[in-house]
Amino acid sequence: MRRRRKEMGWTQEELARRTGLSVRTVRNVESDRPGADRGASVEQLARALGLRGDDGRGQPDSTVSTGSVRLTVLGPLRLSRAGRPVPLTAAKPRCMLALLAIQPGTDVGRDEIADVLWPDTPPPTWQNLLHTYAARLRKLLPARPGALRIDRTAIGYRLSADARHLDVLRFRQLAEGTGPDRPDAERLAEALDCWRGPVGADLPDQLGQHPAAVALHQQRITAALDYADLALAEGEPAAVVRRLGVLVELEPVHEPLHARLVHALAGSGQRAAAVDAFHRIRARLDDELGLYPGAELAAALDHALRDDQRDEPPPAPPPAQLPTQVAAFVGRTGELAALDKLLSVEEPGATVALVHGTAGVGKTTLAVHWAHRVVPHFPDGQLHLDLRGYDRAGAALEPAAATRAFLAALGVRPEQIPESYPAQLGLYRSLIANRRLLVMLDNARDAEQVRPLLPTAAGSLALVTSRDSLLGLVATDRAHPVPLGLFTLDEARDFLADRISDDRAGTEPEAVEQLIGRCARLPLALAVTAALAVSNPGQSLDSLATELAEAGDLDSLDAGDPATDLRAVFFCSYRTLSVDGARLFRYLGLHPGPAITVPAAASLLGTPRRAARLRLDELRRAHLVATDEPGRYALHDLLRAYAGELADAEIPPAERAEAVGRILDHYLHSAYEADRRLYVRSDSIAPVEPAAGVEPERFVDERSALAWFDAERLVLLRVVDLAADTGRPTHTWQLAWAVSMFLNRRVHWQDWVHAQQRALESNADRDDLGQAQAHRFLGLVYLRMSRADEAHEQLRQALDLFRRLGDPGGEASTERGIGRAYARQGRHDRALAHTERALALFRAAGNRVGAASALNATGWYNAQLGEYHVALQRCREAVRLHEELNDNSGLANAWDSLGYTHHGLGNHADAVACYERAIEYFRAADDRYGEADALTRVGDTQLDAGTPGAALTAWRAALTILTDVGHPDAARVRARIAGLGGPGRRGTPPGQPSR
Repeated sequence: MRRRRKEMGWTQEELARRTGLSVRTVRNVESDRPGADRGASVEQLARALGLRGDDGRGQPDSTVSTGSVRLTVLGPLRLSRAGRPVPLTAAKPRCMLALLAIQPGTDVGRDEIADVLWPDTPPPTWQNLLHTYAARLRKLLPARPGALRIDRTAIGYRLSADARHLDVLRFRQLAEGTGPDRPDAERLAEALDCWRGPVGADLPDQLGQHPAAVALHQQRITAALDYADLALAEGEPAAVVRRLGVLVELEPVHEPLHARLVHALAGSGQRAAAVDAFHRIRARLDDELGLYPGAELAAALDHALRDDQRDEPPPAPPPAQLPTQVAAFVGRTGELAALDKLLSVEEPGATVALVHGTAGVGKTTLAVHWAHRVVPHFPDGQLHLDLRGYDRAGAALEPAAATRAFLAALGVRPEQIPESYPAQLGLYRSLIANRRLLVMLDNARDAEQVRPLLPTAAGSLALVTSRDSLLGLVATDRAHPVPLGLFTLDEARDFLADRISDDRAGTEPEAVEQLIGRCARLPLALAVTAALAVSNPGQSLDSLATELAEAGDLDSLDAGDPATDLRAVFFCSYRTLSVDGARLFRYLGLHPGPAITVPAAASLLGTPRRAARLRLDELRRAHLVATDEPGRYALHDLLRAYAGELADAEIPPAERAEAVGRILDHYLHSAYEADRRLYVRSDSIAPVEPAAGVEPERFVDERSALAWFDAERLVLLRVVDLAADTGRPTHTWQLAWAVSMFLNRRVHWQDWVHAQQRALESNADRDDLGQAQAHRFLGLVYLRMSRADEAHEQLRQALDLFRRLGDPGGEASTERGIGRAYARQGRHDRALAHTERALALFRAAGNRVGAASALNATGWYNAQLGEYHVALQRCREAVRLHEELNDNSGLANAWDSLGYTHHGLGNHADAVACYERAIEYFRAADDRYGEADALTRVGDTQLDAGTPGAALTAWRAALTILTDVGHPDAARVRARIAGLGGPGRRGTPPGQPSR
């Protein structure tokens, strides 16, 4: 059955569509897997394929010969007998057969054949050679009437065939409607599916330029236009996207084709992709023809931009994470063709493409360029991730971190991501199981880094790039290797001419050859060389080539080390910098990345901000740093590696240590100030005194402090690692302390764990405050993650250390944490006891912030235990203290506790009033969960007060917030709304059962 389907040129999807069965059923039957409906399914499939017999293995019916030979030329030339390929490797006979095939039933003259086979001058014996080729081809074809046959005629040769054996005739039959009567859209769809690429895609260009091939291509375009109109009218835009997506790449300025693609993309809900498709052809029309889009394209754009295309709001867009592709792409036709062929590979699961080659050879550029070309083939989205497999610091992205990144891209919120890696991986695979995705995994280190991230659904494709050949991935995961070598000489010349300009390159051809030689045809080296030439328009290419020669050869191109591949080229850029600019570039090799701001650069150098800004702008102009985000300067990996080499070689060890100390001081004091802007804390630290020249960030308000934390999160985590790795334990734990509240607020709990673990490791040999703080914060984050046993252990260790250190403030904060831990377990009596001890310690130490918080918590636990009058007294006192401290967050919790207590006493009006005060403060503190929590309790109180309408209003407001932030408490509130309250409605939600 599989052989018969392939003989007919159908995919499993096409066969499923024709029979009304699922693709899974087709796959199971072809694989001989058992199933409940096997009998009916086999009969249905056999009927569609023209087979008889009850298991799909019977003989074809009388219309098809068992040994039928099939010739396809609408794409790569293929000759098969009974579904098996017939070897035909000689180039000239292949080209002759293809020329006859695109003109079936026509006498093709010997001169015409010779012009295609020998476009320059045919050999003296060319007629004898044609006779030999024809004889060789006849041996491959069956000698039976009605089959494929090559005859000699008076002027040359003729191929006789019918639509069963030749795809050209099958296509024409379907396109012209001369076959069996069928719906036009279905018939034209099958006609278009006959094509697997351009005519004779694997044959010399002169065949594709033959008038018969051009005519076939035009007939394909006509069929595609007719099909698109019919399918769009029948409400099948996704099918139009699939069939037109490849064709528009062959016709980059064909307005009618592109107009229909824009219509189809918009109709299938891909409005952004539709607008992008319009802008791409608009740019090509302008660049290549100097024309503006015509009326048909303009109307398609208007259709895409209309807001009323659907009655229902459009779904959330699929992920579209592909990096921006380069403006101009040169060469790589063979590799692009190899990747294109993978789109038609039929496999039980996803296809894996592996682009591998040496550093700087252009793997990512090729992969991104091709990925953008095939976006229409993957309607469920495109994921991208740099796996950092060859990062200079060795910090390759672990599969767990990569999985979390993809979960976020697929719309999973941080608090919804499971704690354990196996659970995260299971969720990721569940989300992609039925999606047709393109997953680009760039810069992979090894197969183990890639394997967990591979898509699973048939029709999906993983596009992997690596410097390693990843034989394990090829052997066990059936990856299709696409090796990428250096540019050919022609590609290198075209690349430089495109970057430098044809005129400039054309006037100095010898210098161009020297530059190509010096760069060893390595694309990244050529790109940097071209940038040097463009940034110095007054310098001759000959002079530039001389500079590169004097700097030395690219001596490490074969070593596979990105830090040394382009040393000479980078030196040519580096040597043009001012003294101060060169100093900054060297010092950037000490910064952990991925980006740096002006204040951080000033601290790194120990200079004023204005001087740092001038030097960063100098590097930006020299293309030694990039500014992808305003105010943030980044180096790509090779430049960072080169800067690191310079730092190691040219900065004395004492100066390096001082610079690292300044950058640690910068981020410590910046994070400390941002934390002070955002939070009123019961604990406090005395940060290490900053060194001279440190320029911490300045924050005008809470918004700017929070924005800085969001932008610098990755940098701060790397700085914690830098402090630990350079043996600075105090900086390590103080940095971890400074980021703790922010990481908790943003629910980055795994990052919080990492920072505190580094702090604990760094202070492992020191029985001091740093170790105590790390244990305490690990206990708190484990509490958030519902790891109660580990939380208790960490908090107990912290308590012992604080007591030994004689630190009552730390002891009080830890007792407070232990109280929370017991409350999480529903043991409110134990929680109250520990919190009362914390309250006594805070009061003894004169810590009013801690006392106010602990006082409110004791009142909350009193209320949980039914001691409402005691709770009322304590919570009122907490409100008074928080007002004196101007602590909005504390006031919000205290008023909320008062509301809960009044509800317990039956004072419903007072409870609602307290909750409303709490809501005001939660909003002032931008605490959306706290606001929703209080609204939920307002609803509970209103229901008990006999006002169910007011209860519904409050619950609906709470549900809106919880749904928006993706919090699991939304389910409980939804249940309240459905049942107007239920058992335990005055209990606390699962996310925050303690104060």
